[in-house]
Amino acid sequence: MRLLSCCVYFTGIACVLLLITGISMVLTRVFQNLVHNTIKQQIILENGTEAFSVWESPPPPVYMQFYFFNLTNPEEVLKGDRPFVEQIGPYTYREYRPKVEVKFMDNDTRVDALNPKTYVFQLDMSRGPEDELVRTVNIPALTVMTRFKDSMLSRIIADLMKWKSVGLFGTYTVRDLLWGYEDPLLKALQTFVKLDDHFGLFYQKNGTDDGDYIFLTGKQNYQDFARIDEWSGQRSLSWWNSSQCNMINGTDGSSFHPLIEKTERLYIFSSDLCRSLYALYESEVTVQGVPALRFVPPAEVFANTSINPDNAGFCVPAGHCLGSGLLNVSVCKEGAPIIMSSPHFYQADPKFAHDIYGMNPIKEEHETFVDLNPVCERHSQMNRFIAEADWDRAAGSKASSGQRLHGAAGSLQVSPCEQHQIGLEIDGYLSSHLRLLMEPDLCRDASHERENGKPAGVITLVCVGEVYAPHLTLVLFLPVSSQTENIQTLVFPVMYINEYNQIRLKHIRRASEQPRSETRKVKVSPVACLLSLPVFQSVLIDQESARKLRAAVTDANIVINIPFMVISAGILLGIIFIILMCRLQGPPSTKAERQPLLSS
Repeated sequence: MRLLSCCVYFTGIACVLLLITGISMVLTRVFQNLVHNTIKQQIILENGTEAFSVWESPPPPVYMQFYFFNLTNPEEVLKGDRPFVEQIGPYTYREYRPKVEVKFMDNDTRVDALNPKTYVFQLDMSRGPEDELVRTVNIPALTVMTRFKDSMLSRIIADLMKWKSVGLFGTYTVRDLLWGYEDPLLKALQTFVKLDDHFGLFYQKNGTDDGDYIFLTGKQNYQDFARIDEWSGQRSLSWWNSSQCNMINGTDGSSFHPLIEKTERLYIFSSDLCRSLYALYESEVTVQGVPALRFVPPAEVFANTSINPDNAGFCVPAGHCLGSGLLNVSVCKEGAPIIMSSPHFYQADPKFAHDIYGMNPIKEEHETFVDLNPVCERHSQMNRFIAEADWDRAAGSKASSGQRLHGAAGSLQVSPCEQHQIGLEIDGYLSSHLRLLMEPDLCRDASHERENGKPAGVITLVCVGEVYAPHLTLVLFLPVSSQTENIQTLVFPVMYINEYNQIRLKHIRRASEQPRSETRKVKVSPVACLLSLPVFQSVLIDQESARKLRAAVTDANIVINIPFMVISAGILLGIIFIILMCRLQGPPSTKAERQPLLSS
């Protein structure tokens, strides 16, 4: 009986101690802080750590997919119809992107590195070979027309284009359009000016980097892990009209600091976007069995100033603001009037998608998002960029020196953290542009020709940007029979890019094999058209990385939940204590047992 009593009292005391200890650990977050401190010590860029190894040489195989927008109605477009594009692809390349020339600085608190990217074609993951044809804009011709529009070469360029029958549209192989080809017009111009006779949307982009980066290692503060301290020798940009817009904030999008909170703003700097942007928490998701938080750039990031006044600094020149969903980055593209927006003009003004038949913005397909495990910094991220050409269209306008057109075109290169579309914008004087391709007498008086019954359908194309760059601006002037004198703007897609790991590719491949639904042609008023370069980017963790991450998350959860295990043990002992107390008291005495006591 004495032994049973001791067990009861011991159980009761242990129950109380466990409950007090467990609740105290929960309130003081002892084990959570232990796990977090351990993670903070391990997730730093330091030789010998797994975090540094993954950062230096990303383990998942990454693939770059190129999709092109093939123009199917070029003749109709020249007559004023709405551009009709068909998306074709993917054309897939294995992407290698190690960080090289890594040098630690300032007592290992900063690290200097370059990030070159190399691409190798993967036929088994592609729609077809690189020799397949795509009809799109003649970018080199449009580029030189604008580059030399104010020089004596303008007449020579016009004559060469007529002599070589260079037109508005051209048909190119995927290989040539991406990586470069010898252009006959550029080659002919080498007699008069020094320039590269090759052109490609990613010409000289295979095996090259986008500038020197200096990252913080996270040694002094875990939240500085992989954060960009300098880019190309600068700690801030100089392109925009406010110090806030010129800030270089966040990482390059390939890594983030651990212990992410839902209330955080995740900042990302993209050299392709020429700016920093941020993403906000949207929802909880699961990626290959790993719990994650999904962060999405809000619409305000590229909203116009009426919605987000802070974006006024991105209006270039000052006060010249575009519609929602567009960002003019011409100031950082060597003068090329590039405009960025989301793929298919997702979250942009609906008029942009309406102007090109074949644009269909869908949240599930065109939204940029970053999925992050809240404990570790490894992540699955989806980004999409799309570059498109912005055109001005004019109908029934007289070619006078006082008229101006505002046009744009698009191009892009991929970056690992965002999804945006790119276009270009330029101010061009109509008369100087028209003289490049119009007959002299038509240029002097186009209206006189119309009065005499002669055709007045004259096309003028203007492209802005260096010959070697995949960024250009395009203006198509169609003075046809319409009586209006409206100038409208179009953005026309040329290509977009996806970055995927192999698992994601299989899903995309199946989707691309589905039959296309029938479409119908829509005729609109005289239009300017043509050119887009979309870029999509997604990076998903591979199975091995996911397995390691699941194991790490499981271990962390076990340690973090130790206080709750202690509380559970205390509750269990409390139940045992109650049972033992009931047994210790024994059954109540009967009347017969109590009778002798009463008699005495």
